[in-house]
Amino acid sequence: MGWQLFYEPVLGWIHISFSVALVLAVLLIIGVWAYIVGKQEWLDNRLGLSDIFMLIGIACWFSPEHLLVFYGISIAIILVSANLLVTYDVLKKGKKVPLAAFLAVFFIADLLWRMW
Repeated sequence: MGWQLFYEPVLGWIHISFSVALVLAVLLIIGVWAYIVGKQEWLDNRLGLSDIFMLIGIACWFSPEHLLVFYGISIAIILVSANLLVTYDVLKKGKKVPLAAFLAVFFIADLLWRMW
């Protein structure tokens, strides 16, 4: 990220700004959905500050298109994995899934894959 901001400062800031705007749009959509459906308490109990900070941190790291691909694929894998764990009684129903931790694992895997 620093390399991109050093050599292409305008494009780097545009990428970071657009990616953070995408994350904020996702969070706004989730917040509006929770308000309309009447699940503000559910959202307060499920979405923590670590999840929000991790999303913003990932948004600052990736370009907008890579952010969308990364976030879409990782969220799909997390949802499928969590549903399988609940289905096979490995994870109790209603237990919180640490989204930030899973995103961190996928982020490190993505970095290692790009470096290799």
